[in-house]
Amino acid sequence: MPPSVSPRWCAGPLTHTVPGSLKGRYTIHSCPGSFADEVEIGSATPTRDFVFVDDTARAFIALAKTPEATGRTVHFGTGREISIGDLARLAIRAAGREGISVRSEDPSRVRPPSSEVSRLVASSELARRLTGWEPRVSLEEGLEITAEWIRSHPSHYRLRGYRI
Repeated sequence: MPPSVSPRWCAGPLTHTVPGSLKGRYTIHSCPGSFADEVEIGSATPTRDFVFVDDTARAFIALAKTPEATGRTVHFGTGREISIGDLARLAIRAAGREGISVRSEDPSRVRPPSSEVSRLVASSELARRLTGWEPRVSLEEGLEITAEWIRSHPSHYRLRGYRI
């Protein structure tokens, strides 16, 4: 039986998972040329553990090379959690647009109470022990890389319109 892999919130350029687009959305709206004067979010308080896409790819490769992982569930994360509100502010800073405000609790973006998970953070202890894997890219560095990638590839993004 192959191992079960559980990466936490993979994010970075061209990631199309919910967290990737979430992180990217804040960065896109923060980039020069964007229409946004403010970033609207749902709840600002849930926390997540974001892993940069390069680190996620390395985690999958490390796990594939580790026979001892067979049949086990292995979590890959940074162990560092950040609130969604703070994430939005960091993305804005990484994009060099400090003047943008973050508006939270937008009723159209707040999840129903029974569906929101308030805290998601991973322990990578087993991953470290089995494969030696550790994240190399900090959240701040990943946001800066993502912002620079968006600036260098504007045709991949709609900077002057909002879409979910």
